[in-house]
Amino acid sequence: MRMPRPSIPLLLTLAAFAFAGCAKVDAEAKKSSASRVEAIDGSSIKRVVLNPGAEKRLDIQTAKVREATPQEIVGIPAGLSSRSVIPYEALIYDKTGATFTYTNPKDLDYVRAAITVDGIKDKVVVLSAGPPLGTPVVTVGAVLLYGVETGVGK
Repeated sequence: MRMPRPSIPLLLTLAAFAFAGCAKVDAEAKKSSASRVEAIDGSSIKRVVLNPGAEKRLDIQTAKVREATPQEIVGIPAGLSSRSVIPYEALIYDKTGATFTYTNPKDLDYVRAAITVDGIKDKVVVLSAGPPLGTPVVTVGAVLLYGVETGVGK
């Protein structure tokens, strides 16, 4: 049995309703932006600020920079300063190969911090330079924050 074809005016009407709904959603999204990027005074570094809903949707998770254990630095050449470690998931490379991590200095704020990697062992990154011990670093969602900061996808 053959189904009747819908009329062109009916299809155009349905399309108009669909696009009208999209315009409303886009307008609402612009009013309550999920994130913003702010300049940090006296620095070329920017701060990514998320709203609480965006942080939850991105499932941002953090861990603290901590001191390396003796087992974590066995076989890794001595660095320039005391050794600290971050989880491997917190390590990000930019397009030039520079290494960094995102810190979480206060709720909903994320700031990129340069790091110097001495080595990677198991699931930790041994640093000779980077954020101070105890600083929260992003372990889940860092790549998404980088996209927000740099405008990837816009």
